[in-house]
This record gives sequence, C-alpha cells and structure tokens, in this order.
Amino acid sequence: MKNEDVKTITATVAELSDHARSVFDSTLWFQSLLDLSYLHQVNPAFAKIIGSYTPSAKTLVSQLKAAANDELEQEVVEDLAEALRRYTAATHDNPVIAQLLQDTETLTALKVPTTALLATLIDLMAASAGQRSGSLGTTASINQLMASLATTVNHAPSTIYDPAVGSGLSLLAAREQLPAEQPVTLLGTDIMPPALLRAKMLLGSLPQATTTVSLTVANTLARKDQADITPVDTIISDPPYSLRWSPSDELLVDPRFANFGVLPPKSKADYAFVLDGLAHLKDDGVMVIQLPHGVLFRGAAEGKIRQQLIEANVIDAVIGLPANLNNGVSIPTLLMVLRKKRNREGILFIDASEDVVKSRIKNTLPEKAIQKIVSTYQAYKNVDSYAHVASPDEVAAANGNLNIPRFVDTFTPPAPVSLQELDQRISTYHDQLADLDQSSAAIMEKYR
Repeated sequence: MKNEDVKTITATVAELSDHARSVFDSTLWFQSLLDLSYLHQVNPAFAKIIGSYTPSAKTLVSQLKAAANDELEQEVVEDLAEALRRYTAATHDNPVIAQLLQDTETLTALKVPTTALLATLIDLMAASAGQRSGSLGTTASINQLMASLATTVNHAPSTIYDPAVGSGLSLLAAREQLPAEQPVTLLGTDIMPPALLRAKMLLGSLPQATTTVSLTVANTLARKDQADITPVDTIISDPPYSLRWSPSDELLVDPRFANFGVLPPKSKADYAFVLDGLAHLKDDGVMVIQLPHGVLFRGAAEGKIRQQLIEANVIDAVIGLPANLNNGVSIPTLLMVLRKKRNREGILFIDASEDVVKSRIKNTLPEKAIQKIVSTYQAYKNVDSYAHVASPDEVAAANGNLNIPRFVDTFTPPAPVSLQELDQRISTYHDQLADLDQSSAAIMEKYR
C-alpha cells in the first residue's frame, strides 16, 4: 500500500461532506462509506445502483440485495443496511443517503488500488471510533513494523496467521512485505463477526492467483486438541491487552498449555495468546506479538510461564514502543519476537519509546523509527542508550524479570557545569530572593 495512495484517500475523505458526519454518527458514516466503496468496486451492478443516488435507504438496500452475487456481498449489504437503519432511526434526513453515495463515487474515482482504499477507510474508522486495536485494526505503523520484523526472519513464508485478526490490516501489511508473485496463504480467526467481515472485504481484494485467504469466526483461546492446531510459518498478532478470560482446569491438558503446568490468570490472558501462538508455530517459524509491559515482570503464574520461555530460549527480542500509538489505548506497549529454534542465546532488548511523532489525539511511529528498529534487530548488536543483547547470565541474574530498563540504560547525564557558573547562578538566586522578600514586606505593610 503506497503512502501516496493513503495520503490521497485521507485528504479526499477530509474534504467530503461535513454535513453527513454532523448528523450521522462518524463511525456509522465510515462504516457506510466502507461498505459502499467495497460494493462499488466489486460489482458493476452495485456501481450503477450507487450512481443513481437513490434517496431512500430502504430502496437502496433492496436494490443492492437483489444485485448481490455471493454470500460475502450479501453480508456487506446487510452490514450497510444495519448502519443505515441505525441512522434513519434517529433522523430521516434522506439527502444524507444521497450524499454518502456521492462521496462513494468520489472516492472510487481516485483510481487507487481497492486494498489501499479499504485499508485507509478501516484505519480512519478505527481512529474515529477510538476503539482498541484489534476490533477495527491495529494502527498502520505498528502493522508495518510487525510485518517487517517477521519477514526479516522468514523471507518466504507460505502461511501467515493472525489469531486475533480483527479487520485484517496485519495480514495485509505482511502480504505487502512479500513479492506479489510469491504464493502465500493468509489465515485468521476472530471472535467478532463484524471485524471479520472487514477482513474478508479487505483481504478478498488481493490478487487471488497468488493469495489464498481463510478467515474463521472463532475464539482462539477455546479448548483445542492437537488436531485443531495447524502449524504455520509466521504469526503476527495484536490481541486485546490483559483480557479477562475463563480458563477451566481441562486446559491444563490442552497441548498449548500442558507443558507449562500453570495457566495464565483469569484477569490477564496475555500469555494465553503467547502460548496459543507458539503452539501454532512451525519449528523454524517466527511470531511477533504486541503486548502490555506487564508481561515482562508480573509474577505468580505469569512469572512461571515467562521463566520457562526464557529457559526454552524462544524469546528472541523485546522491543519497547512509545505510548499512545494504538486506537483508544494510551499505554506504552511492546513487541515480543519469539522463535522456537534459534541459533543464538540471549535476548535483544530495544528501547524505542522516544522515537515518536507526538500528537494530542494519537502518536505516530515514523518510517525512520521503523527502519531503525528493524535494522537493529537484523544486526542483533548493542547500541548505546537504545539496544542491548543480554547474555543468558544477565537474564538469569534478573530472576526472570525482563523489564526493558534493566537491560537498556537510556539515562543521559546532564552537561557538566563549571564551579564559576554554578556560583554565579547561586548569587543570582539570592538576589532574586532578596527582591521577592522586599516586595512581599512592602505588600504586607500596606495592609497592616
């Protein structure tokens, strides 16, 4: 997905009707625009209906349903119908329906790739909703970073899997890191059908000659047998942070958790997603997963699981990211890179928490920062105040605590100050204090 395409689409969306968004919930507006844009692109009959500017939502939906050719098109029309139903329940401003149709034609007339159009709308929709990454999509910069890290290890994966796929932006980012002619299968599960519908639309627009897509509505943490676990080359995932779940004791014999002897706590499923991913990973595969920092130092069951992962030598890197990068979540996060069979020991720690373009609403990880992280990971060497390869002895000395500041010293000592300059400063402060005392005394005397 070219940055030029994204900028063009974003700028065009910004110029589209403010009227529609003023009377139409912005998330519903984006949802409708996304659905209409997809339909306009995939079926000439849909494009003709949209171009007629039908003022009635009921008539529009009826005509689109009649033109649908397959199950996915029917699902998208139903999703659009629900958005318009929620809109018309609050207002009967039918001209807004016509405005949405005009906006759709404006967007599709840009002649950008369908995947770029849909991906940008999904990203804008997520930002508008202010939702947690995963349900509508992880931000583009983090998806790009995860995909770059994963494909640095696996240059030619045949299968890429996201167990909490959301709107599919992570799989799209991974696919775009690979040559277009390279055959690849994209696999994804998600517990939320609306999010998975976005993924079907988005990934279904990729060239089918070289890309196979398989998406399933499922809870990846539910009980599994070995037969349910399909080995894959690459996993890229951004699961919900510290999700509450309900593990039963039968999961202790589940092949994903049996070797660890404990289950992640009910209050935090972070390591459940990690162990689920590792179980799906081929021996030479790689997993890149975004997690909260608590996974690095929390104790009890999580501490035991983390210690076993360290002893198994599967943690390849821990990368600290800036705060406020994700939709609806302001906390700083990290990427953990895991590999089952490594030809090296130790763990690379990277502190990229300051490499950020700050914004009041949501920060951005710039391209330069992404390249720096990836090149540092590729080199796997120490970088002053930025990265450190901790030896097994250093990791052992930390007693299983992988908190990044333990291994990467980012402290910058203040510039030295001469004694003469320091003495001058002190004299200046004394003079200022004397002036303040004199002013204060004068004020107090006036009111006695």
